[in-house]
Amino acid sequence: MLKQINVRLPVLLVEKGEELVRKRGYANIQDLIRCSLREEIDAFEQEEALRKLDSLRGIATGEPITKEEKERIAENMTEEKSNEMMKRYSGPLRGKGSSKDKRIH
Repeated sequence: MLKQINVRLPVLLVEKGEELVRKRGYANIQDLIRCSLREEIDAFEQEEALRKLDSLRGIATGEPITKEEKERIAENMTEEKSNEMMKRYSGPLRGKGSSKDKRIH
């Protein structure tokens, strides 16, 4: 299901966006905006997952993060972020592909 929204943008921003459409092969400016929004959402969700793990790290009492939680978080990780988390937490976290594979349509 799609929802239409109207957005006002500065002329220069639209012109730069149209240039990217031509140079990078997007179908149109709407496609560029959708892709950019997906990437921003993916980055935010990855940052939130890392913050959650950081807040759980070093807790002496309570339940540690489970293998299932690690795997669920890792599903949406890019390979780079997954490797970063593996180094940080020395746990077997592997994404099932890049974040672009899990796009919101």
